Amino acid sequence: MSQTQYLEFDAPCCASVRECNVRAMYVIGFRNGEPKVLRRIDAVRCYRGITKKVKFYPSNDVILVSYYMSNRGVHYIYVLWKPENLSNEKAIEIARKALGLEIEEKVIIHG
Repeated sequence: MSQTQYLEFDAPCCASVRECNVRAMYVIGFRNGEPKVLRRIDAVRCYRGITKKVKFYPSNDVILVSYYMSNRGVHYIYVLWKPENLSNEKAIEIARKALGLEIEEKVIIHG
């Protein structure tokens, strides 16, 4: 994809103040081997009628994930976009490392 092409996603939606604090989308780069968060897109308060579109410019060295932590401490990671040559398992591994969850035991993975 060229730099002028982008994908449009709805920003994460939250239903309460507590949920807004633990729900987000992350653009994670992994160009030089060490993954890092390039952008955090916080949840918007849909319960107040707020919506937001997010433009994402795909590249071969970034992934887009949705993240949520439940009341019981379970981490949910959803891969929204990844390069075609990257497996879901590798994308989740990159996301976990960038978010500091590589030592966590309770992670639910959705590809």
